[in-house]
Amino acid sequence: MNAKYFLILLLSSLVVLHGCNELDPDDPYELTLADFLQNNKPALQTFTVQAGVASEIHGAKGCTINFNANSFSTLAGVPIGSGNVEIQLREVTTKKDMVLSQTPTISDNELIVSKGVYYLKALQNGFELRIKNFSIVKTVAADTNNLKAFLGTTNGDSFNWISSDTIGYVYDSTSTDSTFYQMQIFSTYLSQNYNWINCDYFYNSSAPRVAVFFPTTDSINVYYFQSYLVFNNLNAVLHYNGYSTNQIEFYNIPEGLDATLVTYYIVDGTPFVATADITVSDALSTPITFTETTEQGLLSILEGL
Repeated sequence: MNAKYFLILLLSSLVVLHGCNELDPDDPYELTLADFLQNNKPALQTFTVQAGVASEIHGAKGCTINFNANSFSTLAGVPIGSGNVEIQLREVTTKKDMVLSQTPTISDNELIVSKGVYYLKALQNGFELRIKNFSIVKTVAADTNNLKAFLGTTNGDSFNWISSDTIGYVYDSTSTDSTFYQMQIFSTYLSQNYNWINCDYFYNSSAPRVAVFFPTTDSINVYYFQSYLVFNNLNAVLHYNGYSTNQIEFYNIPEGLDATLVTYYIVDGTPFVATADITVSDALSTPITFTETTEQGLLSILEGL
């Protein structure tokens, strides 16, 4: 091979390699709503425990989860008595976390207040397992409300927390400045394979339940936007109940609560956001205007909720 031919071949190779590592300017990466949620929801923590023996894991945000020797089975109910089990955990502790993990605090259309939301999943060799006879333990701020265990269910885009004394219960041990609670899930947890677990109490109020509306000049597309009503003095958030082309709607909200609306959408890689501070009143209609922001700008707004 002569030197001239070798040089031409080398230069051609460099051009090809450079082209492979460069984004196509006609098809650049664009942020999507799905990307934004996936990138910023509470971190997935992973642990390895042994089936057949008692074990304990510690979440980064302060929870301790205890498993019994007989905590794991296949989805068909066959006990798993040995081998490594991968545990996946997300701890949802703030209102920002709830918005980004899409876990509003609603139980059969009633507002609930969270003391801690957890995503928990067990797998062996890539196959999901069912979990029973385990507890989640965490110290939380003192509260005289009746804490209950709730399990998260999804139906399409709707999320709902269900509560039942046959599913689980919460122990309370109150000191001067904090409440130590332990959430114990009964064996009937096996009847369905829930991954979302919550320690909450129902917001008990005699106030009328009302609707509030947020009209906008922007055209709303359900596939590209998210909208939440975030309560200022409660660890609680609600997802919108309905929308039209130019209006976002929330229903069955206790009157008199102070709240902040945060709603956003992402189009062609660019986030747009609108916020509004309100005191809930019957048929309140508060116009909103969306403004362009960045991914970090949107995160900063959520951080301040």
